[in-house]
Amino acid sequence: MNLSKVTKKLARAEDWADLIFAQHAKSVESILETGRLLLKAKSDLVHGEWGRLFEDHLLPFGIDAAQRFMTIASHPLLSNTEHVRSLPASWGTLYQLTRVPEPMLKQALHDGVITSDMPRKAVAGLLPQPAVKTPDVHSALDAISRRLDKLWDQHPKQRPHIEAAISAWAAYFANRREDRDEH
Repeated sequence: MNLSKVTKKLARAEDWADLIFAQHAKSVESILETGRLLLKAKSDLVHGEWGRLFEDHLLPFGIDAAQRFMTIASHPLLSNTEHVRSLPASWGTLYQLTRVPEPMLKQALHDGVITSDMPRKAVAGLLPQPAVKTPDVHSALDAISRRLDKLWDQHPKQRPHIEAAISAWAAYFANRREDRDEH
């Protein structure tokens, strides 16, 4: 369906629901068209009518799914007809692809990583991974040193035990280093 063929302005949620429901199917084109129709309905309907689509259950999906359809339809790469044949016909998978940074998505499309049978879980491999924060060794050792100083000052009678624990700890780590160096 072409939006330009919708000549009269539709004023009721039921009218839009009929159009949108007709487009809701399992093909990329209809997923995109569903999103476009939802965007148009949202802009054309008077206040309150848009919400009725969901409150009155006029559509076979809720507002969260509608937001995702609209996100897909608004995405510059996914809504490009040049890519339709290689895109998966799952709105859930397409929505996950909207989360992939555009340069990475463009490269994945070019390299054929994205295919029509791509499962949703495969998209996770395209998403940028959060940086693993490496512990600041010096800060950790400073914190341990401050705790030991505090124990040392607060518990003078325990000082021999503290010294023994520190010695045992140092020996443990020295042995670990020797074991690692041998392998």
